[in-house]
Amino acid sequence: MLQLVKARGLYLNIEVKDVMGKREQYRDLALRAAELVEAGGTTEQVIFSSFNHTTMVRLKQAYPHMKAGLLHFAGLHLAGRYARSAGADALHPLYIGVNEDMIREAHAAGIAVHAWTVNDRPELGRMLACGVDAIITDVPDVCAEVKGAGV
Repeated sequence: MLQLVKARGLYLNIEVKDVMGKREQYRDLALRAAELVEAGGTTEQVIFSSFNHTTMVRLKQAYPHMKAGLLHFAGLHLAGRYARSAGADALHPLYIGVNEDMIREAHAAGIAVHAWTVNDRPELGRMLACGVDAIITDVPDVCAEVKGAGV
């Protein structure tokens, strides 16, 4: 996968799924994946994300040059400051909670906003209008079409 990302100049989000009952079993999963990303020369083309924010903190401590995003469902109080305190580069909110105020606050803290998982044309347009930095989607062709149409 990393070879394809590198060859095609793509940007890849690696979601680290180390939450729930097997947290200890997967404790170093992000660090092992980061080693592979670094060895593959794709550091600039990859961002890691997780609902387990402690994992992202550990990743940034071990690999400060890697990008990390904090996945979340609901609004976070002072989200930009929170993300910065965790050493994160981005917030990855569920799209329904994204609004211009949240994006403005995150950007003021130097934090990017990558909304997930946006598959609906009107919501894709709303995310673009709000000013998100990236959209996580299952339909990249539709997203590119909406973006190209300036919706």
